[in-house]
This record gives sequence, C-alpha cells and structure tokens, in this order.
Amino acid sequence: MPALTGISGCAVPLGAGFRLDAREIQLRAQPSDPPVLHVLVSDRFANVGNRPLDSLIVEMPAGATYGLANLRATVDGEDAEPHLIPGGEVQLYRVPFDPAWPDGVPNRMHSVVLEYDLAPAAGGRGTMGVAAESFHVADHSAFPLWHAPPGVFSKGGPDARRVVLRVLAPADYLVAASGTQTGERHPKQEADRLFRIDRGDPFPFAVAGRYQEKEIGVPGPNVSFWTLAPLDVDAAKVLATRLATARDAYERFFGHGPSGADTLRVVETSEAIPPEFGANDDPGGASFPGGVLLDAHAFAAGLSSEPVLELAEYELARSWFGWIVRPDSDAQILMGRGAGLYSVTLAARARGGDAARNLAVAELVRKYEAARQRASDRALLEPTTGYPHEQRVASGYKAALFFVALEERAGADPLRRVMHRIFHDMANKEVGAAELRSAVEAETHQSYAEFFRVWLNQPGIPAGFLAAHQGGAATIAPPGT
Repeated sequence: MPALTGISGCAVPLGAGFRLDAREIQLRAQPSDPPVLHVLVSDRFANVGNRPLDSLIVEMPAGATYGLANLRATVDGEDAEPHLIPGGEVQLYRVPFDPAWPDGVPNRMHSVVLEYDLAPAAGGRGTMGVAAESFHVADHSAFPLWHAPPGVFSKGGPDARRVVLRVLAPADYLVAASGTQTGERHPKQEADRLFRIDRGDPFPFAVAGRYQEKEIGVPGPNVSFWTLAPLDVDAAKVLATRLATARDAYERFFGHGPSGADTLRVVETSEAIPPEFGANDDPGGASFPGGVLLDAHAFAAGLSSEPVLELAEYELARSWFGWIVRPDSDAQILMGRGAGLYSVTLAARARGGDAARNLAVAELVRKYEAARQRASDRALLEPTTGYPHEQRVASGYKAALFFVALEERAGADPLRRVMHRIFHDMANKEVGAAELRSAVEAETHQSYAEFFRVWLNQPGIPAGFLAAHQGGAATIAPPGT
C-alpha cells in the first residue's frame, strides 16, 4: 500500500499537459493579387503537467475549404519551424520547443504565435472568402486547434479561457463579428476593432466589407441587408419576411439561436460560393451566427425568387447546426446538410401549415430521386472525404428525409423536445447520430436501433416512405408508429 502514497487524491496530472489561458486572433485582408486573408494568432499557455513538453501538435486550416500559405511560428519570441506530420485527413503540424517547457515552476506562462495567409480553395463550402471590398471567415477550422499531448493522463485542448478578436479593415467597412465589441482605434485610414469573446459566444467569425446598410421592417426580428450595390427593397422585403418567419420556427423547434445574434443580417459577397445542392452557376450561400451570406448568383437570380428564399432558409438553419452544435466527422451530411434541409420543411409549415410542409417534403423526395439518377446515395455515417459532388447531393437529400421520417415516427412535439435537449446539453460540442438517437430514445422511451440502422447504414430509402410522400399528401403519424 505505501507504493500508492501520493497517487490517490493527487490533484497534479500524471502526464504531460497544458492549459490554453488566452488567445488573440488578428484578421486583415491583404491587397495582393489574388487577395488573401492574413491571420495572426497569439496563444498563451501554462504547462500544467508533471513532465516537460518538447512540442505540441496543432491542427491547421486545410482541405477543400482553405489554401494555407506562409506559415511561420514563434515560441516565447524565438522563431520555431513547424513540422508537417504526413498522412491523415487533417493537416497537423508539430511545433517544437527548444528548450522544453519545464514543469514545476509556478505560474510560468509561455507564448506561441502562429502567422499565416488564407485563401479560399476551389470547391470548398464558401465559409471563407476575400475580395477587393469585402472578406469573411465563418468556420472554426480557420484557426489553429491545439491537440492534447499523447498519453492516457495527458491534459489540454483547443478552447482558450479568454479570447480577443481584432479585425483590421478600412474605417468605412461594416464589421460583424463574434462577441462584444470593446474598442475601436483608427490609425491612419484603417480601423482596429476589438471584440471580446466570452464563454457561450459563437466561436470566432468575422464578416466585413464596404457595404451599404438597409434595415427592412417586418414583424419579428430586425433584418439588416448589407449590400455592395443599391438594394431592391421590394424583393428584400419578401426575403426578410420569409427569414423572420423561419427564424421564429427554428427557435420554437430548436431553441434560441446563437448568442449575440439578435439582428438578422443578409450579407452580399462578390465571390461565387459553391452551391451545396446545385450547379456551379446556381445561387450559393453560407451561414454565420444570426445571418446568411448570399453570393452574386443569388442577387442576380433575385432575392424574392423561390430558390434564393429556400437557400436563405437553409443557411439560416445552419446557424443552429454548425454554430451552436457542430456535426462530428462522421455526421457532416446527416447533422449539417440533412438537418438544414429538414429545417426548410419547418419554415414551410410555419407559413402554410401541414399542407405546405407536405409539399416541401414531396419536393425533397423529387429532388432526391432526381439526384439518384446522377449518383447513388451513400451510408450517412461516414466522413465526406472522397465523395463526388453528386453523391453528396443525393446523400444530403436522403439525410433530410431521414429527419422527416424521424419526426413522423416520434411525433413533432417529442422531436422538438429532443432538439431542445440536444442544443442545451451539447452547445459548443460535436454532435452525431449517437447523441441524436440517445436523446430520441430518452424522450420516447422506445428503441430506435432498427430505424437508425435502416436509414443510416444502408443506401436508398424505405419504399413505403417514398410511396407515402411522393404526392405531397402525407401527414405526421402518431408517436410510436
């Protein structure tokens, strides 16, 4: 027994560890050709383990969304060369510490500064863009994510106790960003805007540009349009009304939207955003907390056109599925695209009752069957890497219909309570099929194992479901059927 002395009840971690105490992110658009977004991230760490740290591993922006260039690092003010770790689906770097960070020194803090340029990659989601008179970054993966050191008892993670976001942009730019603006300086013609991001705020994002602002009065939330050219007010009012109705429906079904997003913004971006479900020249959009980005194709099609109205409703829903909770790596289509498309049926019901909802479901069925003519859908519980665009489209429509079937089996009110539970309990965390199924079974006191297996692990859709919905007349079945 004496050998255990000092282990039981010991508050000191048994392995290597760190605490990310503070982070400052600085964003500035560089007027290069093509323009890039320059990012500088200053992190302050404490070594909280009982052994020295000779390096840390950091996940950097990569993949289909970002082009990363000119990465450099300093550790405690000295240059350090990040070493790319080959292989894997994410881009990992090892940042060396020379000398190692020692343990046993009370209150010793260390700094790591990462500096790099970002450009949008072809075929990405459109969550990052930079142009001559605007830029946006609306994706948590745009910033470094630190990994805990290897080991059973290691400690550490990507979330900082305190975060400050600095957006450097021309003084005449409008800026929307995470957190609370705490200051603004105007050195020369550039404004330096500071935002304090507290726990519970959305992870860092920024939307900025030389925009004209126009507020449209409709029942419900304030709807503010930021555009690069004069606004078609009549078309904007149609869109504002649709979005106000949709947001009310989403808040009833999912719970309150992201913190600090009381004003609903519609923001124009001059870059083309790749459509998730259409052809390259179709309207494209992206989401940020409490708002939607619409590209030039969307404005050319007309803000009051049905495809743009549905796109905006879809992107608004992604404020919940992506900004409050984040789909895990195996549920990107299920909890991202699928949940977003399903939300459009909730907006339809809010406007026109069950008849409008059923027509929206029938349209999802039609689009799913048309997409399957081009490519078969895939099992919904696997990473999206390697998917051709056509398969992502077919699987996205299938995922939306999964939620329709789940609503019809569980009942709308029980599923609403499930969603409220998920968004309350899992805020700022990753969510997948396991969490969804657990919440459904806890609410209904029934097993959904076979239901999830059939819908998520097999290609295709149950024939009975398709037959019931192709005419647009199906109704919600009683709970448990």
